[in-house]
Amino acid sequence: MDPAEETAIRSALSQQVALLGQHQEQISISNRTMEVMASQLTELTTLVQRLHLPPDPSPAQDLPPPSDPMCESIPQLHTWPTTFTSDTMKIAYVITLLSGKAGEWGTAMWDNRHACCSSYEAFPMELLRVFNHTAQGREAGRLLSGLSQGNRSVVDIAIEFRTLAASSDWRIIRLCPG
Repeated sequence: MDPAEETAIRSALSQQVALLGQHQEQISISNRTMEVMASQLTELTTLVQRLHLPPDPSPAQDLPPPSDPMCESIPQLHTWPTTFTSDTMKIAYVITLLSGKAGEWGTAMWDNRHACCSSYEAFPMELLRVFNHTAQGREAGRLLSGLSQGNRSVVDIAIEFRTLAASSDWRIIRLCPG
């Protein structure tokens, strides 16, 4: 064999050995990263499973019952003390349950670190202040009798109709004048 060929082969072999060592190191790093990710996934899975556990059946003593029907849709997370250990965890979970405009509002409030996002008592109150503009009783009946679709979608008018109907005593109040 020609000495030049032998040198070229040794050089190529040396490069392959170095490349193989680099690949081995990258595989080791990937394996360690996968182990960390598997551990994190296990912890996350455990947390998610605890979220789906039914709340403690004992009644809560620290918060009064909601006085507004809209509050009833906000979970009573204070009954899950081991899952939601802080007000911010409770609020973050509630925001994930909101949808539509309320979900957008909650996310914006959270992203801007609004003061209501640091107190579980303040968050539902702020949510109600922003979104609960329902009329009650005769006022709801009056609004219901004058309701028209205009340029709104059928879904929007149906939601408003059902909201006003639920807020009024529509079985007693006449919907049509006269």
